[in-house]
Amino acid sequence: MNTSNTQLRESPQHITGVNNPLRLRVVEESQLSGHMGDQDLDAIVSTLVLACKVPMAIVNVVRPDLQTYPSELGVGQPFTQIADQESFCTQIVETAHALVVSDASTDPLYSKNPLVRARTIMAYAGEPLIEDGTVIGSVAILDTTSRIFTETELAVLRHQARLAQAVLELRHSARTDYLTGLPNRRVFFDRLTLALSRLQRSDECVGVLFVDVDGFKRFNDQFGHAAGDYLLQKLSAYLLTSLRPMDTLARLGGDEFAILCEGLKSHSQAEEVAARIVAHLNSLDDPIAGLVLMNERTPQMYVMLVVGRLVGHRIFLAALVARG
Repeated sequence: MNTSNTQLRESPQHITGVNNPLRLRVVEESQLSGHMGDQDLDAIVSTLVLACKVPMAIVNVVRPDLQTYPSELGVGQPFTQIADQESFCTQIVETAHALVVSDASTDPLYSKNPLVRARTIMAYAGEPLIEDGTVIGSVAILDTTSRIFTETELAVLRHQARLAQAVLELRHSARTDYLTGLPNRRVFFDRLTLALSRLQRSDECVGVLFVDVDGFKRFNDQFGHAAGDYLLQKLSAYLLTSLRPMDTLARLGGDEFAILCEGLKSHSQAEEVAARIVAHLNSLDDPIAGLVLMNERTPQMYVMLVVGRLVGHRIFLAALVARG
C-alpha cells in the first residue's frame, strides 16, 4: 500500500507469503522463539534503540496472525497476535519490501491495528528478515508518536537488518552440507521428525528415499577427490530437478543422499517420485554423468514408505542409471 505517509522500498526476489508452506518450513527450522535470550539479536535491537532514539525495536518472526519476537526492547512480551491484514510485519513478509509508516493513525490499513488504536504504535519502519533466501519476518523500529524517520536512522535499520541476516546465515551454514549446499543429516532428521509428528493429525503418507552411488570409493581412487566432489555436486543438481518444491533432498554424508517426500496420498506416489528420478537420470546427456560408477553403472535407490507411525514397506529399485 502506498499512502502519503507510507513508503515501500524494493528488495530482491525472495520466498515470500505469510501462508506459503515453503516459507513456513524455513520459519520452523529457524527455531527462533520468543524471548530466546540470543546475545547477537539482543545486541541488534539495543543498537537500534540507542542509535535511532526509539522506545521499541524488534526482531520479529512472522507466522499467520502471529508475531514472535526472538529479541525485543520496549514491547515487553514474547509475541503478539495481530491479524495479518492489519500487521505491519505481514506486509514486509508478503512483499519482501522495506516499509516505513510515519503516522499509522491516519493510514487506511494500519489504523485498524489494535496497537495503533491503543496509541502504542504510531510510527513504524521495518526491513525484511531473511534466512536462506526466505523472508521469515522483519527487523523494525517503532515509536509511540508519529514521526518521520531520518535517512540516517533508516540506514542504521537497514544495516542492522543485514547484520541479523548474517547471524542467521552463519547458523544456517551449520545446517548445510558444505559441498553440495543441500541440507545436512541433522536438518534431514529434524524435518523427518516434524513430518512424522504431523502424520498423527493427517491420513497422508511420508516417503523417504535413500540414494547412494555404488563404487564411489573406486571412482575417487581412480579419478581423484576433486572429480568425486564434482560428481556429487552434479548428482545433487540432477536430483533436485526431479523433485517437487516441497520435497527435501539432503546429503547424509559421503555418497549417501536422502529424499523426504511429504503430503503423499498413497504408496504409489512415492514410487512415482522414484520413477521420475530414474527416468530423468536415464535421459541425461552429460559427459560427467557417463563417469558414474565406471563399469558398474547401477546406483541403487531404496524407497521406504512411512505410513502412520513408521508402519510401511520397503521397495528396492535397481538401475538408477546416469547415462552419458
